[in-house]
Amino acid sequence: MQTIQILPEVIDAALCDRVRSMWSEKLSDDTLRSWAHRVQRGAASHEFQCVELDEAVWPYVDDPRAEKGTCRPRILRYIGSAQNQGYERHVDNRGYGERDRLVSLVVMLSDPSEYEGGALWIEGYGEHRLPKGSVIVFPSNHLHSVGKITAGYRYVANYMWVGNV
Repeated sequence: MQTIQILPEVIDAALCDRVRSMWSEKLSDDTLRSWAHRVQRGAASHEFQCVELDEAVWPYVDDPRAEKGTCRPRILRYIGSAQNQGYERHVDNRGYGERDRLVSLVVMLSDPSEYEGGALWIEGYGEHRLPKGSVIVFPSNHLHSVGKITAGYRYVANYMWVGNV
């Protein structure tokens, strides 16, 4: 996989809402507030398990080296207003022991009307603000960032698959 795939609204909006509710049910507001102050780079996150979403996104992983079941998906919540959270430029393929992260996949769990700012920027492919249920797949070694959220909340599910290079 050498290019990005942008797949508008391929995940059912009701499934996106169920995944977002997992965030709310799992963590209290006090926990979220304390995490938001401590999280490096600006987004509070937590690992989650949602087999339905895992199965829905796997067909879009276009790299035969990626191994199903090797991903630890995370839900990320970016907070606008005074928090003004974003995520600085980075690559995803580092720091996973002896194996490399190969494929990154982001599921938009929020609609852009729910927040201001927060575009996903991928080097060579520009900025993207996609509707709820959209998926972006890209090689984990591509430089990318999330612009600052100036209002509202931006939720995404983030997957990174590993494999042997």
